[in-house]
Amino acid sequence: MPQDLKWRPETYDASLRTYYQLALEHPAQLTILPETALPAFYDRLPPAYLDALAGLARRQDGDLLLGVPTGNSARYANSVI
Repeated sequence: MPQDLKWRPETYDASLRTYYQLALEHPAQLTILPETALPAFYDRLPPAYLDALAGLARRQDGDLLLGVPTGNSARYANSVI
C-alpha cells in the first residue's frame, strides 16, 4: 500500500485484510510482515485480529513476526512483535 494512503482511517480495514490474506495464502514456518505493515500502534490492534494471525502461524507450527509501532504518537518505536 502506498505510504501516503497507509495511515488514512479509510484504508485501515483493507490493510488488515491484505496482510491476513497474504499470511493465509502463503503458509510458512516463519512469516515476517514488514515494518509498520499495519497502520496502528500495537496496543490499538484488535485482539481478535492478532489471535487470528497467531493461529495462522500455529497451523505450520511456526512463528509470525509483525512489524508494528509501539508507544504513542509523542514517543514511539518501530518494533517487531
